[in-house]
Amino acid sequence: MLTKTDFQTARICIKRLWHEKKGLWTREQSVADLKNAFEGNRFSEVVREFYPDGKMIGWQHGSLDEAISKTKLELEASNVTLFEAAFEHQGLLCLADVVIKE
Repeated sequence: MLTKTDFQTARICIKRLWHEKKGLWTREQSVADLKNAFEGNRFSEVVREFYPDGKMIGWQHGSLDEAISKTKLELEASNVTLFEAAFEHQGLLCLADVVIKE
């Protein structure tokens, strides 16, 4: 699986991404890495506060296939807000921070 971070890494240096995926590239997180992680987590918290009726899909505690199926199921409703919804199309995976169907 490729994440947004992986994609950004590959744009800078494809060899670095290959090494990271093989576990050959190790380094401590920089201050910038920690800041980005903090901001990403804070964004998620604020969005969930702004849409308190939203439903978390996520995939950290299950499989991506389960997240994709759950996303499809929840989108059958006429009005729904989803967090970390998962979509797959022609082998490409998209994890959306927020999906609002009205």
